[in-house]
Amino acid sequence: MIKVNIHRSIASEARSFEEQALRDNAAAILPYTPLAKIRAGKVAAYYLEKDSKGDPSRLAVLIDDGTFVNILLFALNGIYMFGGFVPLDNLTSLTITDVVTSGFYELEAVIVGETITLAFDAQTNAYSPKTNMSEVVHAAFAKRIAA
Repeated sequence: MIKVNIHRSIASEARSFEEQALRDNAAAILPYTPLAKIRAGKVAAYYLEKDSKGDPSRLAVLIDDGTFVNILLFALNGIYMFGGFVPLDNLTSLTITDVVTSGFYELEAVIVGETITLAFDAQTNAYSPKTNMSEVVHAAFAKRIAA
């Protein structure tokens, strides 16, 4: 298991492929996050697709925009697709597990003390909660869905 640490500045420390991932997914992120928060946000890259491990050209990009952790997945030839989100409200940890679903490592998010498993859904091409969650955690996810 790998504890996710999103710590590099988008504005000054993002690598070219991370900037490309943001460009490719601006339409999926900007309606939910003010531009100022994106500019002040943090970025990190991790292997989320099992078969990509060891191939740095296929790293997934995680963007902490102050409201959500946006998951941007390598699609093809330097093109990234939106792969889901995790609300930051009351998020205490995010971990990449060793469990694989549909070719992608599952994520564990601890929100309001509750552990939620997010698995890649091949039909929607995105991570989504796999486990039941309390109304409080559901409301954190629903904020973006309702927006």
